[in-house]
Formats: sequence, C-alpha cells, structure tokens
Amino acid sequence: MRSPAPLPAPLGDRPAFTTREALELQVPAMRLSRRDLDAPFHGVRVRAGASLDDRLRIVAYAKRMPQPQFFSHATAAMIHGIPLPLAVQRRTTLDVAVVRGDHPPSARGVIPHVLEASACRVIGVGGLRVTDPRTTWRVLGALLGLDDLIAATDALITGAAPIGGTLPLCTRDDLDAELRSSRGHRGVVRLRAALEAAREGSVSRQETFTRLALTRGGLPDPELNHPVVVRGRRIAVLDLAYPDHRVGIEYQSDFHTTPQRYRADLARLERLADLGWLMVQVTARDLATPASRAALVRRVAARLASRASR
Repeated sequence: MRSPAPLPAPLGDRPAFTTREALELQVPAMRLSRRDLDAPFHGVRVRAGASLDDRLRIVAYAKRMPQPQFFSHATAAMIHGIPLPLAVQRRTTLDVAVVRGDHPPSARGVIPHVLEASACRVIGVGGLRVTDPRTTWRVLGALLGLDDLIAATDALITGAAPIGGTLPLCTRDDLDAELRSSRGHRGVVRLRAALEAAREGSVSRQETFTRLALTRGGLPDPELNHPVVVRGRRIAVLDLAYPDHRVGIEYQSDFHTTPQRYRADLARLERLADLGWLMVQVTARDLATPASRAALVRRVAARLASRASR
C-alpha cells in the first residue's frame, strides 16, 4: 500500500487543522480520510498516532469552535494551569459553554454548559476563548470537593511566585469580590470555606494537602516555601517549615526519583543538616488515609518537641 502523499507545509506544521483549511489548499477530500490522519472532532484532523492529550484535544476543538462558544469549568482550569484531581484531569471530554440565549454545543466528546452573561467573563489565553480565572474558580465550586477546591484556590492566589515562576492569577480580594457577587450560585458555601482555608505560598496540591493535614492535626500553620539563606545566598526553598525550630517538611513526588534529582536532593539535605535543619520527608502514602495523616502529624510534632526541649 502506497504511503499517503505529503500534506502542504502550512498544514504539516500545525498540531490540528480543519478540513476546510485543507480543501482551500487544494488537498483532495479523499486525502483527508487516509490512515495517517485522525478526526477527533467533525471537520478537524490531527496526525494519526499523536498523543491526544488535553492540550491537543483543546486545540483541535478550538479549530472548529463557533464564536459564541468558549471553554469553561475543568477545561478552563487546565488552560489556566489551575491544579485539578487526577480523576478530573484524565477525563477525555471538554467543557464548552455559551451564555444563556446562545445554542450550546452538541459535539461528541464535549460537555455543554450554559452560563449567565451577568456572571461570566470570557478572555483570550493563547488564542483560546476561555472563562477568566475568577469565573473559572466560581464554577469549580460546584465540581470539586473542599480540599481540592482549597488546593485550586491556593494556586490561584500564589502562582509559582515563591519559586521564581509565574505570578498569581488572582488576589484574595478578587476571589472575595467574586463570592459577594455569586450569592445563590451552586457551590458558593464550599467556595467561601475554601477561600477562608486558603493560604498564599503553596505551589502544588501536595503541599496544600500536607499543610491541611498538619493544621487539622492541631499543629500551627507552617511557613510555605520558606527560603533558607546563608550569607545572602539562597541554598534551598523548603515546601513547609517551622523556622523557629528549624524543622522543615518536604513532599517527595515521583519526580524526585530520577538519578540526577536524587543526587541533588541528597546534597541539599546534607547542607541543610549542617545548618541545623531537621527535615521530615512526606510522600503520597503519608497523605492517603486518616491514619497515615495522623501518623504524619505525630512525627512532625515529635520533631518540633525535640527542638523545643533543647
């Protein structure tokens, strides 16, 4: 069987394209049915075998998205970089909305939503029409459980600023204003509780969950992403810390298991030990159950007590 003819350069360089774009470039209609192309949505083509991850699925649908439609809910959260539970991230459907009065989407693989125009702000992000961070946070209130919503709120008011990354998408005042204008909306009680429990400083869901385990276990609020500075030079940023006791807590994800990262972490831990820091390592297992979280609290409490008695 002969290999399919190459596509024109403007199409070959794109992650997704519409059949109309191809036909305008004189690509025969039958060529668009060959085995090297997939059709994730009607009228859209991507390279066959391409990993149809969230980003490519979003880009592919955006190629055919009519003007009144925009991304919302969990899909908007992913576009903004708001962390979500793994079960939500793994969904293969997209959240697409319109304001009331417009026709909602009916495409395969799309969850349709209708939002009130008075409570919905749409912006452009990387060429995509999407609800703004405040609107996205409000609709997540009806989708996420409390702890997941606290983690999302932490991310919105923190960004990656504590580790030299992106600035926060919202301030606490922004979200408080969203709450005041959202009376009667689904999830508003949970949103209020999440905003009250949120803290600036966490840059991952796991850091948020570790903080919640400690404070719910009766320990004081730790400092978040605490910099350790020696002679004006920052040598480490601790996920959570009690600086007065020199007790630090770090969440170790699978990312830390690469050989290079492992060696770097060991060297940093030795340097921290030389400076008198007592470190507590936390993994997913420590946060998995009420019993494991209680054990973590006891472990951190014991380290704090050992320093308080010195």
